Amino acid sequence: MPSKIECIHIVTKMGDRVAGKLGSEIAAWLAARGVSVQVQEHRQDSGGSAVQEPCRPDMALVLGGDGTLLSVARKFMPTGIPLLGINVGHLGFLAKADVGDWPARLEKLLELGLDVDERLALHCEVLREGQIVHQSAAINDVVVSRGPMARLIRLRLFCEGELVAALRADGVIVSSPTGSTAYAISAGGPLIHPALEVMGVTAICAFMGNLRSLVIPADLTMDILVEEVWGDVFLTEDGQQGQRLVAGDLVRVTKAKQGLRLVHLDGAGYFTTLQDKGFTR
Repeated sequence: MPSKIECIHIVTKMGDRVAGKLGSEIAAWLAARGVSVQVQEHRQDSGGSAVQEPCRPDMALVLGGDGTLLSVARKFMPTGIPLLGINVGHLGFLAKADVGDWPARLEKLLELGLDVDERLALHCEVLREGQIVHQSAAINDVVVSRGPMARLIRLRLFCEGELVAALRADGVIVSSPTGSTAYAISAGGPLIHPALEVMGVTAICAFMGNLRSLVIPADLTMDILVEEVWGDVFLTEDGQQGQRLVAGDLVRVTKAKQGLRLVHLDGAGYFTTLQDKGFTR
């Protein structure tokens, strides 16, 4: 059942004057309608709590593009606070509202209340000599890939301990359904409906094409073993957070305990959105 909105947290993209100005405009608009408002400029490297006093937000508005929304979402996921992106970027696949239609969108939310779409997210950790040396969440994807030297890396993929493939490639992508329209689709991965509880596994330029894209249940564990390294190898989450890997490292990808929560907006469905954004014809 839709819930009433009494407090909204506004997060603006750091250094973006359009987002900053829009944030002030929306804050004044909401305050005039009796909604408590917090405004914060987002920094990817900022620590501390995702939310501030005096009120616990019912939702957060993220003003920026999809990249800003991904970065904010990783920080907000543990709070369970649902997000709504207002696109001041480019593609705007996750940021559902636009600069021109936010008053109508927010007016309807204030009138009818809040519905939330649940999206699967990923958790990854790096094991080095049996010890966890890195762990993080990802909304779109977890990628193991080579550095700037144009040399293939040797990887072994395991699902629940069973060997899936041994391959030489530029890397491999493990994507959520949400992330299937990001890096994975550029590497030939499948489009995955966001309502599904699955992970996509796609090799990047595999030698001899010896791994077709896979779709596996999200409650399984996918391990990526870095066998041999002739140059730099990196782990990247959502194209934003990086970690250097060494030979023998094991990257473990599982379903995150807490997923992404997005404010539901009436309007175009998933397949219409794919067409509008140029993914299908």
